[in-house]
Amino acid sequence: MTPPERLIRSQRNLLVALAVVVALTRLLAVSHSIWDWDEALFSMALHDYDVTQHHPHPPGFPTFIFLAKIVRLFVHQDFHALRAVSTIFAMLLFPALYALARQLRFSFRTSIVAALLFAFFPNAWYYGGTAFSDIAAVVVFVAAAAATLRGRDDRRWYFIGSALIGLAVTFRPQTAVMALYPWLLASWPRFRARRSDPILAAVLSLAIAGIGYGGAAAATGSWKDYKDAVDAHGRYVIAVDGWRNPHRAPAITLVPLLLIDPYHGNALCKAIAALAALSLLAGVVRRDRRPFEAVLIFGPFFVMALFMLNPQAAGRLSLGYLPMHAMLAADGMGVVASLLSFRREKIAIALQSLMALAFAGAAIAWVWPCLTEVRRHDSPPVEVMHWLRHNVSKEHGYIYIHGSLAPFADYYLPGWQYEHTGDRAIETLDPRGGRAFFACDAWSNDVTAINFRRRRRRLWSLFLERYFDTSVRGVVGGGRFIGWHDEENSADATWRWMPEQAHLVLPPLGRRGELHLMLYAPLDAEPAPLVTVSANGAVLEQFRPAAADFEKSFAIDSPPDKLVDVTLAVDHAIQPKGDSRRLGLRLNGFAWKPAEPKP
Repeated sequence: MTPPERLIRSQRNLLVALAVVVALTRLLAVSHSIWDWDEALFSMALHDYDVTQHHPHPPGFPTFIFLAKIVRLFVHQDFHALRAVSTIFAMLLFPALYALARQLRFSFRTSIVAALLFAFFPNAWYYGGTAFSDIAAVVVFVAAAAATLRGRDDRRWYFIGSALIGLAVTFRPQTAVMALYPWLLASWPRFRARRSDPILAAVLSLAIAGIGYGGAAAATGSWKDYKDAVDAHGRYVIAVDGWRNPHRAPAITLVPLLLIDPYHGNALCKAIAALAALSLLAGVVRRDRRPFEAVLIFGPFFVMALFMLNPQAAGRLSLGYLPMHAMLAADGMGVVASLLSFRREKIAIALQSLMALAFAGAAIAWVWPCLTEVRRHDSPPVEVMHWLRHNVSKEHGYIYIHGSLAPFADYYLPGWQYEHTGDRAIETLDPRGGRAFFACDAWSNDVTAINFRRRRRRLWSLFLERYFDTSVRGVVGGGRFIGWHDEENSADATWRWMPEQAHLVLPPLGRRGELHLMLYAPLDAEPAPLVTVSANGAVLEQFRPAAADFEKSFAIDSPPDKLVDVTLAVDHAIQPKGDSRRLGLRLNGFAWKPAEPKP
């Protein structure tokens, strides 16, 4: 195949200028703090690399962590070191994709447009400023594919590409499948020129990947422990994120999400997909194999995402195949420009350039509020950790951490007394008898809670649909719920239903206390029930609620050596269709605290 034509000076100048400008824009996406579980695990890995403890999670991302350890020698925070590595690779994203598009023999103009589009895809821009390894993995693979394809005509680049393939596998193992087509495409001419070259190149790739993961196993402790951790994580991915999860949506229903609109960009994503489809159609008509080669390179990752990856993370995981969209959309713009210009070159150049600028501008406008938020403010998990560090004593305080925040606590709270509760929420449970706190990744409507929230808007789908709300609330003693149904929650609230009768056992305060209840009665499905509230057998009040949502406060004596047994009862309950439970009242929240002294 004929190599790409050499660039003239004006083209080189434009390429360099755009590469510099795009690189500088990556600085506008640097996140202010850790936000996700994986970022916390990566941060811990810089001090305690152990894949069996998921520092980081298997298979260990050895090259990404190694580079961050080097940067860590010059910066003061683990997150900043990881973020710096991602940002540096993000700065190389534009030239890497340009190089691949050129090696697929797209024109200079289409290659520039493809690189520009992908650089300003909202998720590509955002994740380049985080501590995730995704952008680094994409850039190294794209560079490996470009170098390998250039190796069709140059033996030195063939081996450089093979080395980069091995390196890319240490960032993301799935790269091995994606690299198969460009490697085979380049290996045939190399085989014809020198039959030993493909064997040597394969050995080189395997050796580099082996060194990376061998180093990960050695740093973990032993090869057996490392292999067991990788195998266990693989089974987890298949059973929880993958196709074996019975609650996962069927793969066919995920195609529109993953292929057309992975981060809910709506019109922007749909227009990109339409242009990509036009490129493929034009490729059939003009017998042009370039669009289909892009599909053969990046399509395998899309298939893996379809069957193996968490759909809630589509905004992030789609980065592995969105370079295909960028190249096809850029080619589709070229098709539209050619048709509208009646094949007049200068008009076609102007039209394709205007379309590229319009799409890049629309992407910038869409993602800009997201970048502003993450660049200026701490994430909710970090805010709750900072609150705990500043308000809970290391010596006398105690903290219960919901399992969803476990890695954040492990990273931010060394020296504090805390324990993980798994998926169990703590209501009022402190067997040590002192004041404790409970932190979780959900909004709490308890009147004593302190909540931290990040607005969802476009970030919800661009990120991972989690960690937008966290809360911390006080735990004052050894109380418990008796006779209630299990706790339920949504993104904004937590609640618990009772049948006809239930108990709320409260810890002793040693003085008169005040109980505040926030309740809900299903008045849309039944007449107002007669509600009876008692404490230690004595009736406090009987009433019929006038509204579905209502609140009540009670003053109750609380001797220092006696629990307070509060009983709530209703004279009738409902049983919704398809629900085995009987529902009387819903407890939306409560507070139990010493009563304020009278003036």
